[in-house]
Amino acid sequence: MCDVNAGIHILKENKAPVSHQILKESWEDEDGVMESNDVTLGKVSMMALNATQEILALYTDPTQNGKMVVFNIVDENVLNVLDTGITNADGLAWCGVDSIALTFGKNLFLCGPEETKKMEFPSNTDGIHMTTEVDGLRIMTPNDTHFMDIVDKKLLDTFQNSSIEPSAKLHTAQKSVDFSNPKANEIIRELGDQLKVGIQTLLDAASKEHFDVQVLKHLLVTASFAKKFTDPSDFDPANYVKLVRETIVYTKLRHSKVFCRSITKAQADKVKPKNLLRFTVKYRDYSLALQLVELANMRHLMSNVYEDWCQNMIRYSTKNDDELENAFRNRFIHLAKKLAVDQGFSYAQIDEMAASLSSQSKLGLAGRIKLNIDFTKLAKLAHNKQKKRLSDFLIQYEK
Repeated sequence: MCDVNAGIHILKENKAPVSHQILKESWEDEDGVMESNDVTLGKVSMMALNATQEILALYTDPTQNGKMVVFNIVDENVLNVLDTGITNADGLAWCGVDSIALTFGKNLFLCGPEETKKMEFPSNTDGIHMTTEVDGLRIMTPNDTHFMDIVDKKLLDTFQNSSIEPSAKLHTAQKSVDFSNPKANEIIRELGDQLKVGIQTLLDAASKEHFDVQVLKHLLVTASFAKKFTDPSDFDPANYVKLVRETIVYTKLRHSKVFCRSITKAQADKVKPKNLLRFTVKYRDYSLALQLVELANMRHLMSNVYEDWCQNMIRYSTKNDDELENAFRNRFIHLAKKLAVDQGFSYAQIDEMAASLSSQSKLGLAGRIKLNIDFTKLAKLAHNKQKKRLSDFLIQYEK
């Protein structure tokens, strides 16, 4: 924490607070001799931890030259000192673990390690708020939310002009296949043992690409193409399928028409799939929630999505009871077909039951399969909303 006059106080669990007004900067010269220098902090107006919670950025001397001191709290050593030239800044945050951002009014600056650079940021008003993410910086204004990160090296290795990395050569090979050019096989043969390295780089790059869907598809298609020329034991197909499933989910999250989220794989990996599903349902993105259930193997939570959808339809839908009853019946039959397999029914049995019950009972297949929905709760809600016919219809499903 910042001292009101000068310096900082470092608080650690189960340890006494330590005050610092002078920090030690140590480095190794060309001859391998350790040298050191004292860094006087002065008044510290802002501080921020990086994404790994190991390195502290201190914004000092705010009225003079806006000095930035980067301090490793593990080794208690100064890593860098930079005069930013930005006085009276009003916001400080890390861009992942790589760079430090300062805001002044509606201006955004990136600091270090050797210079301060103003970013061309489309803000029409003052009031920029920044939040550090594990792999970048989330920037919020009164009108928009933006995400800024540093382009991953493996993406540069693959797409940079004149790159000779294995992944770049595979990229060229895939383009040759697209244009029916026989050069692809020649490139594959030349790679030899580097083929596996190139494939892994492509897969890693795909996990880092979160902006351009076409680039993401190309990376995955190229990796799949190259895998055909390797020993099947070199790559576990389950890992490839898992990556594809995850990228589908995250891409749909980013492009949702209901409530899009600026989220990367590195951020999503820190969230349990169950919590990600809960977040999706909260914003009533039910179509995406059901896709997430399927892709993340959470079918046991599918009934929760349907139940929440039913509750909101009862509360807010302008449809009459007949229309709601038909909509609910169709949804319940669809859910029953999904759950029937998990309850021991074969696909043939499901089709046979669906055909016979559709003519015998207005509940259809859903009347025979346990749907794991609290129909008593739904019926009470419908009754409270003056939808008595719908309430009577719903209570019939209660087993």
